[in-house]
Amino acid sequence: THDCALINLGSGAFVLAAQASGDDVPALLRSLSVSDARGAEWLLEGTVNGAGSALQWLAEQEGIDDLATRLPDWLEQVTEPPLFMNTVGGLGSPWWRQPGPPVFRPQDTCQSSAERAVAVVESIVFLLQYNLDCMSRHTAIGRLRVSGGLSRLDGLSQKLANLSKLPVERCEDTEASARGVAWLAAGRPADWLAPKDLPRFTPRPDRPLQNRYQHFVDLLQQYSAEFDDN
Repeated sequence: THDCALINLGSGAFVLAAQASGDDVPALLRSLSVSDARGAEWLLEGTVNGAGSALQWLAEQEGIDDLATRLPDWLEQVTEPPLFMNTVGGLGSPWWRQPGPPVFRPQDTCQSSAERAVAVVESIVFLLQYNLDCMSRHTAIGRLRVSGGLSRLDGLSQKLANLSKLPVERCEDTEASARGVAWLAAGRPADWLAPKDLPRFTPRPDRPLQNRYQHFVDLLQQYSAEFDDN
């Protein structure tokens, strides 16, 4: 449905949301989704450059060979991670900048690999949320559907639900993109089978996460501005 934003989490991440009109939205990408006799439909798109690639960067920096297997437990255990200025691959929407190198805040050599890993995951969630905040000024978003390799992390999906205050569904269909093309080719039939019984993450109150998000946005704005001035 039109109130569902789609999020794909791979080496990078992107968010797609239906737009009521084709009006330009500053700092976000816009594309024509469908155009036929019934009219045109538009999509807003936000991008996060550092998703899986940011975790790969961390694994190399910290020398973690089994990050994928450790992350689920770490996401359960770490409750007060630092903040990660996720500039891996540059900042995508809505910044579109190439600021300084990725850094942790505070810069503390005593931070554990677990704390830093959770900080990287939260930075991905925070960048997605900032794009959702931008989109929600132009279109109504009532729920989220995530797909891609990183979506298998329950902790990430739950944090996204808590921060966005929206239910998150996880699409485990690896052929989701191909099915979408087939649906368009079939003429967008209304009775097309939708995925059922998707794993669902219900928002929970999480004030510390909300506070970290606000602090993250403030710090990232400052950090990127430092390099604009240089």
